[in-house]
Amino acid sequence: MVDREQATAIARSFVARIPAPEDDELVLRDDATVERAFGWVFVYTSKKHLDTGDDRYALFGNAPVIVDRQDGSVHETGTARPLAYYIQEYEYKKGLRPDPPDPALSWAQSAVAEAARPERTDDD
Repeated sequence: MVDREQATAIARSFVARIPAPEDDELVLRDDATVERAFGWVFVYTSKKHLDTGDDRYALFGNAPVIVDRQDGSVHETGTARPLAYYIQEYEYKKGLRPDPPDPALSWAQSAVAEAARPERTDDD
């Protein structure tokens, strides 16, 4: 069994092996970590983007990673669909949900979640 601290270390180690932009490094966004029954979903970005919020430093194609609480295994998700889809897909594969994810529903869930998030200000 893996706890959150161990899962975070596993995710950091995984992300550290991904090539980073020149003069930058990849870091986990702790504020975006999602905990579910199967484990955790970690989101990462460039340190410059995290520190400045400047979209010039944003990454593209940086799929969140799942760390399974049972065995510490790492599973890359994807970027073509909302994160909710990949979470539901993993839950389905683990037998935690009876039906596979519905792409239309995951888009709707993502839109509702995004609308509920507070707006980021320059002070954040």
